[in-house]
Amino acid sequence: MADPGEELQKSLTKSIRALSGHHRLIVVEAAADGINAYRVSRDATGVPAGRFWHRTWEDLSADGAPSKDLVVRAARLDPDAATLLACTFPDGAEPAQAIAWLQAAVPDAQTHMAPGAAIGEMLRAVIADEPLTQLYELVTLAADPTGRLRFTGRVLFPVGSRRHDTVPLDLRFHPTDDLGTALAVVSWSDRRFRLVSVQRATVPPGRYEAIAELDRPGRVRFHGLPDDPVRDDRTWDELVAAVPERLPPAPPDVHLVCAIETAGPPEQVAARLDRAGQFVRAAAAGGGRGPTVSLVAYGPHAFVRRPPPAVKVIADRRSPEDAQRVLDALRDREPGDPGYPRAAAVECALAEVERLLTAADTARPALLVIGDRPPHPASVHPSEVLPCPAAADWERALRGLQRRPGFVCGAVTDRPARRADPFWTHLAGDALAGQDAVDVPGLGARLGLGPAEPRHVPFPFDETT
Repeated sequence: MADPGEELQKSLTKSIRALSGHHRLIVVEAAADGINAYRVSRDATGVPAGRFWHRTWEDLSADGAPSKDLVVRAARLDPDAATLLACTFPDGAEPAQAIAWLQAAVPDAQTHMAPGAAIGEMLRAVIADEPLTQLYELVTLAADPTGRLRFTGRVLFPVGSRRHDTVPLDLRFHPTDDLGTALAVVSWSDRRFRLVSVQRATVPPGRYEAIAELDRPGRVRFHGLPDDPVRDDRTWDELVAAVPERLPPAPPDVHLVCAIETAGPPEQVAARLDRAGQFVRAAAAGGGRGPTVSLVAYGPHAFVRRPPPAVKVIADRRSPEDAQRVLDALRDREPGDPGYPRAAAVECALAEVERLLTAADTARPALLVIGDRPPHPASVHPSEVLPCPAAADWERALRGLQRRPGFVCGAVTDRPARRADPFWTHLAGDALAGQDAVDVPGLGARLGLGPAEPRHVPFPFDETT
């Protein structure tokens, strides 16, 4: 003998599959506690969706017994809809009487006696197991050789796809604002698309392999991303408005050179090294194929017969990670002798940087000088500051650096910028900051250590080949 519940589920499945366009299905349950009415129809994306009403036998009674008029009204019958009747408590007097009245009201309705059946759960299961009636596509972007953006799509699930079907994805995420990247699924029918769902994921820029799973019609889950997508309440118009006309050009590769005064009070030297580390990390996060970092340490000149070198290249075109390790190791050493108090070998450091930046270096050079004392003059000077023993001329070295294409220079001094020696303003102009008030992101941007403009893109790129 056939299971009544199984027969009811088959009828529900067949009735829902038959729904199309604006057609509706009314399911009325005469249950132990009252009348349950369900109205099921397809939305614009072809997904079956239902509404539910419940009335108790007490609500439907007049003079202590169920009222035919109240029962029929509670069933929300619709002459233009298909109707399916189910009695899940046929041993009860009220459900049995209600089914008889409803059969008389809708003679052509299917009727099922299904003791104990959970109609609501059955409907949810049938809808979840529905094959798709419209193709599902993930909204993506693509850029032409000029960077101009256009909408594209990645097919996720064709018509007929079922619950738990999966498809692999290869997606590239670009930087976004705090709202993240939109994973927008649209359906296609009659050459028109409709928005099915929008989720957002906040993940670092890069390329990711992910899995899209059809959880049920109208719901797609994305697996394998660093951040689990969550519901996104942005409208389609808001998402489209957030797409820039074109991708800004990728930032050029940068060769960051940090010249650091490594002599003086220990706390000041440590602060300079820490500050250099902040800019090295900013360079690492800036984009491009990967910046290179050089580190030049300088101290005072020793006016003795055989002086130790005042300048030393301690890292030459290293990765930001390697440069950070060099800075950490230098921080653990004792600072050099402060030496001559009125100047340091900045002029020799600039000459060394000029030698370091060869013509074959294709990366854009960015120089950051972190220190306090001004340079020595090249020769006897009215300031009476002792001249450089090597007769290095900081002005000549700076002019040579400034002739290099794309060269930029900034500086951080121990004292506030307004109180620093005039040399520092001549060196860095308005890209000068004091240690007490350094805007690392701002000054880093001046040095080209990050994108010149935001690259917020609210949709992923499809990298699937």
